Parts: sequence; C-alpha cells; structure tokens
Amino acid sequence: MQLQERKVASELDFQTLAQEVLEDSVLKLFEANGVDLATSSSVEQNDAEAMAGIIGFTGDEMRGTLVLTCYGSLVAEGDGRADKRDWIGEMSNQLIGRIKNKFLPYGITIWISTPVALRGFKLELISDNAEAAVKSAFSCPGGGAVAFFDAELADGFELQEATEELEEQQLEGELVLF
Repeated sequence: MQLQERKVASELDFQTLAQEVLEDSVLKLFEANGVDLATSSSVEQNDAEAMAGIIGFTGDEMRGTLVLTCYGSLVAEGDGRADKRDWIGEMSNQLIGRIKNKFLPYGITIWISTPVALRGFKLELISDNAEAAVKSAFSCPGGGAVAFFDAELADGFELQEATEELEEQQLEGELVLF
C-alpha cells in the first residue's frame, strides 16, 4: 500500500508510518538527483568509502536523529562537488525536509538542526529503540545507501489521522511565487 493511500491513523502505527515515509523520501530524493535506487535487504559495503550525513530534529511529539549513509559509487560521484561533506550534508538536509513534509498531515511537527558529515569505512548504525527506529537499505550499480531514522516519542504520543491530502501539498523543489 502506497503512502498516499494511507490516511487513517488507526490503520497504522508510528513505526509503520516512519518506515513508509523514510523509504518513499529516500527514493524520491535520489530520483530527483538523477540516481535510480532500489530498496534492498542490505548494502554491500566491502571496503568502500562511506559518507554519512547526520541531522538532529526535535518537536513537541518527538526528537531524534536522521542518518543518511552513502557507499561506493554514490560517494565517488556525489553531485560533482569537490567537498563530499557538503554534498552528504545537503542530501541529509533535503531528506529530513521531505520527511517533515510527509509527517505534517499527521499532526507531527519537527524542527531541524544543521547537518554534520562523517567520512569512514563500514559505518554501521544501531539503536535499542524498538518503538520508533527504522532503517532502510538501498542499492544502485556500484554502491548503495542506508537511511536510519531514530525517534524518541513523547509520553502519550498518539498518531493523528491525516488532515489533508498528501498529494495536494507543495512538492519538494517546487517554485512558489507569492
């Protein structure tokens, strides 16, 4: 079932919503940047260089961290910038923006911090937060990506029913003149 078809909060829990939002946002972000990713059960890291963009968020309903880690050809190609840290930082920033937009109809508002970039090998993320942590892997020729969304929900948090049609929202990257 696609994200746009799911409107009633009682039909899904937060973790299911977060997983769908994360996967949809990553795929559309990379598609908008000319990269065709496919969901995968894991990413073959080998000894490939990895870049991770880390961005914190907070709000009345939750706080947490989003991590976008790219491997292999994704790191090598980037978007042509000389400094790959700028590239991964901007990608993580755009990703959390997409996630924020998809949460808004459910009454979830988050504020975003400045991204931080890491470079290394075999970067692996873990969480002991079974309630609101989701992780998705994606592959492409010669590389891949892993997105990790780790949220701590406020006491008494309840997912609200969507208040507006998701497809009627302004699209990411769309120009608005007023």
